[in-house]
Amino acid sequence: MYVFPLSPPRTSLTLPPVALLPSHTGKGLLTAALHHLRNSYLVPVLNVAYIESHAFVGNAGSRAVHLKCGFKQTGSSWIQQREDRGGQLRETWNFEWRSDAVTVASPSLRTLISSQSPLRFSPSHEPYLPFPSESPFTDYFMTPFRLSDGPSFVNLVRDPSVDPWLFSPPKPYLLSDAEKRIAGQMKSAKKILETWEGGVEGWPLAILRRRKEDGSEEFVGDLGVGREDDFLEVGDAEERERKTGENERRERGDPEILWTMGCKFGRSSSLPR
Repeated sequence: MYVFPLSPPRTSLTLPPVALLPSHTGKGLLTAALHHLRNSYLVPVLNVAYIESHAFVGNAGSRAVHLKCGFKQTGSSWIQQREDRGGQLRETWNFEWRSDAVTVASPSLRTLISSQSPLRFSPSHEPYLPFPSESPFTDYFMTPFRLSDGPSFVNLVRDPSVDPWLFSPPKPYLLSDAEKRIAGQMKSAKKILETWEGGVEGWPLAILRRRKEDGSEEFVGDLGVGREDDFLEVGDAEERERKTGENERRERGDPEILWTMGCKFGRSSSLPR
């Protein structure tokens, strides 16, 4: 298996081909090792956000390892082998992995954020907001959107208990709509966190999740906060535009900023009732 991790524009690196002695294969060891390397070092230490990888067509074991580690198969390409290995062209499967979450790589910034707010950080450096220890909801927590939230967010917006009360999402709501929204929300969350030292400019943790007994996590709902940019209660279009512009121009930290909050929790969510 050939693995070429890249994370432009922050970090670029190349790992050599990966292999195990036959006596150690078939146990899931390589999958566990690559997963551990990525999550414990490449992402939190080297700030890797993107990994491109290749395996020769027919190497079913390598393909299985990629898929188990969360890679997506993106097609195929051809590479020329060394002359002492025949020099022929061989077809390879192409795989890629992209960081699923918004993370804060800087230790000093994580320390600053945790000292000034109740936000905490997971081992992979994703920010989260836990519920207080005395709360009956200690298995719930909030994080930014993740790339993998698309299907869950589509189901939430389409939920019959949610859809009739929504104003802006297109209908029918498609996965492409969700992916566009998630990309924008992740970009916004990252900017809020990276510029924290200059003053907080919003709420970066829009998604409520639940940690289940087996350690897995469940998407529960959406709870977003941002500057008011609609003013739908204002009937006159010009006045609405004026108020929106005025609110957008207010400096960070201005107590006159008007904020808006929206939340979506469907009947199918796991919230206690």
